[in-house]
Amino acid sequence: MGALAVVGSSSTGGAADSTSTSTSTERAVGSSGERIAPRGRFTPLRNVPAGATVVHYGIEPVQAYDIDFDASTWSLNFTMWWRWRGEIDPVTTTVFDNASSPGSFFTMKYSYADADGRSVPTTLPTGERYQAADVQAQFTGNFRLQDYPLDAHDLEIRFQNDRYPLDRLVYIPDRSEEHTS
Repeated sequence: MGALAVVGSSSTGGAADSTSTSTSTERAVGSSGERIAPRGRFTPLRNVPAGATVVHYGIEPVQAYDIDFDASTWSLNFTMWWRWRGEIDPVTTTVFDNASSPGSFFTMKYSYADADGRSVPTTLPTGERYQAADVQAQFTGNFRLQDYPLDAHDLEIRFQNDRYPLDRLVYIPDRSEEHTS
């Protein structure tokens, strides 16, 4: 199997970066600086817009399974975390563009939640807000089978914020060495 590609964007623009992730490493796509991913296409984002909330995100894959080449679907268990400053809460407005039928097979359990399971981000000693979630979801993607049976596949997760535009919120991969969960 190939790598797990993670692409994040805001509803009208993008992310300051996108990443490809395997279970043990994370690397930036592109070498010319920050990148965005509007609707699956990479376009350079030269600077984070002034006043935009910067959301540092991370994804830690746990298990990929139920890979179905005929249906072009696959399932993944993973942990996602968000770390940010400011009043905008990106957690509940982050949507996964290529999740297949979110209502039928999509669960998100927050690390910091109220009695009903709704997200209640915590505040870190640095003053940043933080939330993590265990996610189980089925995703869709095109598998290229030209080199079968010696092929490799990238399993892509695409997400964006469906409420806040690029001038208000930007996703950047979390490069810190640790996160709280």
